[in-house]
Amino acid sequence: MYKYLVCFLAFFFAYLFVYTQDYPYPVNPDNTTTVSNSTPVLEWTGGAAFNSYTVEVFECTYSPNAYFNSIHLEEYELVEVKEGLENYEASALTLNEKKPNQFFTVDDEGSKIIAYSNGFSTNQEFPIQQYTGSDYEGLTYLYNNYFVMVEERLDLLFFLKMQYNTSGNLNGITQIAQRNINNPAISGANDGNEGITYNPVENKLYLIKEYNPLKFFEFVAPSAGNFSEAITISEPFDLQNASWRPNDVAGLYHLSLNKTLSATPAGKHLLLLSQESKTIYEIDLDGNLISQKVLNSNGAIANHSEGFFQPEGITYSDGKIWIASEGTFNKTAKFYTFENSNYTAPTSNPSKRIYVKQNITNTQLQIPACTLKPNKSYCWRVTANLNNGVTAISEIFNFNTQFFNGNCGAVCPPNINHYLNTPLTPLYSAACQITSSATTNNVLLYNAADRIKLKNGFHASGFFSANITTCP
Repeated sequence: MYKYLVCFLAFFFAYLFVYTQDYPYPVNPDNTTTVSNSTPVLEWTGGAAFNSYTVEVFECTYSPNAYFNSIHLEEYELVEVKEGLENYEASALTLNEKKPNQFFTVDDEGSKIIAYSNGFSTNQEFPIQQYTGSDYEGLTYLYNNYFVMVEERLDLLFFLKMQYNTSGNLNGITQIAQRNINNPAISGANDGNEGITYNPVENKLYLIKEYNPLKFFEFVAPSAGNFSEAITISEPFDLQNASWRPNDVAGLYHLSLNKTLSATPAGKHLLLLSQESKTIYEIDLDGNLISQKVLNSNGAIANHSEGFFQPEGITYSDGKIWIASEGTFNKTAKFYTFENSNYTAPTSNPSKRIYVKQNITNTQLQIPACTLKPNKSYCWRVTANLNNGVTAISEIFNFNTQFFNGNCGAVCPPNINHYLNTPLTPLYSAACQITSSATTNNVLLYNAADRIKLKNGFHASGFFSANITTCP
């Protein structure tokens, strides 16, 4: 019996483990915002396999740098081109965000998924002819080695698990679920689902319809392990009417997949790749153009493409962008690396930890009174504790304070003579304890209003005396 219980618990915890993001993600207050509340509520995105959280707050200096609000696509330049397979119509490109040197691509002939490593120098092939359909046009990383692939004409999603051995080597791909999106905009023609990407902060998937017309969709991602939850799509904006719209869209990447960018406004943006326009667009989820890069500017691509450049897939990591270009019967697929040599990630310099709270079981925490000081810069982060003893640490968020601190840290007066329900001058802490007074049990010091009031039912003249002690 004990043996079966142990097996059940092991299965149970393993099952729970799949329901998580790779990291917790701070959400509020917005990074670099100014808070006017001396006891702000910190909120973050977690995961079901995180059984508790630890929040730390530091005094610190924080530099958002120039790439905080945008990745500035115009600054990216081609730095490397690698050959892939001949006659391989690479139609997507993604990387394992926890193994950033391992890329995955799929072909729109439905023959195989290829895993590349060592800078596209080595590869492993995994046949997929057994899957429904054949026109696979999008592939994205989710979390915990889960991926999702989209079929263009049949409007299907395939949730996949990349299998790694104990040495961390990829040794197989398992199809977990096949789902129909039921998108009425997909007609079965060769103008349907062309790219897919994931937003781990909001647990949303984004889909692009190639053209005729261009359409952009979003929906809440169903959860591992069976991915069976309902899929309800919507359009956050009308891509067809965007003033900057490309001729088509071939690939997508949501920048919050990159852990560093997940803590910045730039991390809320998407990269759209257009094959026909040969351009990358950085946009927000209101459909506004933030920056763009014409890929063949100054003839950079022409020097390597032999006149054949069909960009189909895009992925990103810390100042680098990779583009997959499909091959044909006499051309190899190619992988183009673009780099922004000026890129610097936001940096924080914690000087002193001023607060820590452990064993939090929800995803928010209110900072206690008198913890923060006015007109200072603070950083905070969340550590998630998994059921298997592993921890996952978020990126660092920053906020600044701007509030009046008269009711924190003041020396308690030996006594106070004061009229009821009038402001205290100077203000004293709500933590001050009234220790002796004829009205000791009936006098309260309210932090929110900074007033002394009487408890209900106490009747006296409008004046009293009290000794107040124990300020923080």
